[in-house]
Amino acid sequence: MLRGFPEYSPLTDEPNVAQLMYSLTNSSYLRAAERDVRVVLTGYAGDQVFGYNYYYIADYLRKYKFMTFIKEANKLSRVLNEPLYSTALEYGFKPLQRKGNRFEHSLMSEENYHKANERYISKHFELMPGERSQFEFIDQAPQLYIFARDYISEPLKMESRHPFLDVDLVKFLYGIPLEIKTKNARSKGILIEAMKGVLPEKVLSRPGKSTTNALIFEGFKQEYHKLKRVIQQSILQEYGIVSTDLLMSNIEQLRQGNLRNIGKDFFPVLSLELWLQRKYKYSFAK
Repeated sequence: MLRGFPEYSPLTDEPNVAQLMYSLTNSSYLRAAERDVRVVLTGYAGDQVFGYNYYYIADYLRKYKFMTFIKEANKLSRVLNEPLYSTALEYGFKPLQRKGNRFEHSLMSEENYHKANERYISKHFELMPGERSQFEFIDQAPQLYIFARDYISEPLKMESRHPFLDVDLVKFLYGIPLEIKTKNARSKGILIEAMKGVLPEKVLSRPGKSTTNALIFEGFKQEYHKLKRVIQQSILQEYGIVSTDLLMSNIEQLRQGNLRNIGKDFFPVLSLELWLQRKYKYSFAK
C-alpha cells in the first residue's frame, strides 16, 4: 500500500479510494498477465451480497429476538476475539441509535460531521442495520470497477469481472431473509451449503480467509514521515472540512498496526487529500 509514494498510482480525473491499494492490486494483475490470463474474477462484495457483516446481530435486536441476538453476538465475539460486551455494544446496540455517533471516530470537522450524520440517518435509518451495511458496500462497487478497468486491467489487455455483483444474483439473495443467510457468525453460509460435494471439505471448513492488513500496516510504517509532512499542508484542513490532528492520529495507529479505532471515512479522506495535492501540484516533501 502506497508503495512508490507520492507517485504511488496513476493520477485519475476524479479521486478514488482504490488508488491507495493500486500497487497491491496491480502487482496481482501483472502476475496473472505473465500467465496469459485474459479474464480476472474478483471476490468483491462476496461477504456482503451473501449477507455477512458484523452488524447483522443488530437486526435481531430490532426484531426483539433477544435470545438469538445473545447467541449470535457470543459467536461473533469469538470470531473477532473480543469480549462479548464490546461486540454486543458496537455491532448490536450502537447501530440502532437514531441520534448516535454513526460516523464514530470521524475525521470531519464538528459542523460537517453533524450535517453528514443527520443526512445519513434520514436516508438509511429505516433499513435494518445488517441490510444497511450490505447496501453501503455494494453501492461503492461502480467506483472500484471503473478504477480496476481503466487503470489496471485494460492497460494489460485484461478484463475484470465481479461475479458476486451479478444483478440476478444480488436480486435473488436480497430476497432471502438475513437470518437465513447469516448464522453462527459464518460468512457465505448459503454458498458453503450449496458447494457441499463440489468443493473439498478442507476448503468449505476454513474458518476465515487471508487479509491484506499486514500490507496496509507496512505501507503506513514505511511512508509515515512523508505522509506526516503532506498532512501538515492539508487542503481539506484549509477549507475546514477535516481535522488534521485526527487524520494524523489515525495514521499513527495504522503505523502501529491498529485498525480498531479507524473511522469509516479515513481512507476516503486520505485518498481525497492526496489526490488534491497531486492534482494542484502541492510540493510533496521527499
